[in-house]
Parts: sequence; structure tokens; C-alpha cells
Amino acid sequence: MNEAPKVSAGHMIGLIIALTLIWLGWSGIYDNGMILSFGVLSLVITVWVSKRLGAIDSEGQPVNPKLIGYAPWLLKEIVVANIDVIKRILSPEIEKAISPTWTVVSAKQKTRLGRVIFANSITLTPGTVSVEVGEDKILVHALSQEGADALAGDMGGEMGTRVCGLEG
Repeated sequence: MNEAPKVSAGHMIGLIIALTLIWLGWSGIYDNGMILSFGVLSLVITVWVSKRLGAIDSEGQPVNPKLIGYAPWLLKEIVVANIDVIKRILSPEIEKAISPTWTVVSAKQKTRLGRVIFANSITLTPGTVSVEVGEDKILVHALSQEGADALAGDMGGEMGTRVCGLEG
């Protein structure tokens, strides 16, 4: 019988904290002892099963303090890209404003999770869509050449550099 991989205490604590906050936030029940005890029991069973299945690892860490700095930056980029797309759509010279293009973006992230975060960040930003993710490249369709150029460079632009920073 295969044993589950060793899990650090930090990963277990991170999972417990994340699941506790999610359960408390969604249930909204804080004063019923029986419901709270069911919540604790379901949390213990979930963490135990996750540990036995080997689903808790360094890539699946639910709590990454570096995300606290990345999330607001990504939200700002989403807003800026939304404004850019709206301007392009409402432009009287739409043929010049919108110039769909394909580009291959360097993905220098060390882990699969890093590449997934990078590709999803590209897709979340209006005007760009990640189409295919490879080991070190991402195929992206952009609404304009300017959008494609923002992802250029050895690290995949500022977004790629910031995602690399999430990995450590």
C-alpha cells in the first residue's frame, strides 16, 4: 500500500485556517453549538481525507501571504484593461483601434501552479486570452498589438515578473 507523502505542519495549518474561514464566512452561524460542532467535524474529516489522498502539497498551499500584494495589483490591471477595451470599442476608427493578434509569451515560472496563475491572470485581464500553456511559453490572443506588447520580454512583462515573485 502506498503511503501519502509527508505534509509539513505549515501546510496543514494553512489548510485548516483557509477551510475554517470559508466555512465560517459561508455558514454565517456562530452561536449554535451543534452546528459549530458539525463544522469542526467536517473540517477534521476533510483535512484527514486530503492528507490521506496526498492532496496537500507545497503547490496547493491555500494561504500565500504574497498573494496579498499581487491581488490588488491584478485588480488594478483588470480595471485599466477594461477601460482600454471600452475606449477601443467606442473609438470612431474601430478598424485602427482593434487589431487582433497572436503572441507567444515567455513563462519563466518554476512551477505548474505559477504558470497557471500567470495564464489565468492574462485571461482575467480584458483584451487578452491565454489559449495554450506549455512548459515555458503561453500562446495568447490579444485584442491589440499594445496588449500583446505588454506581455513581451524575457519574463512575460510586468505580470510575468510579479507571478515569478509569488513563487519565491
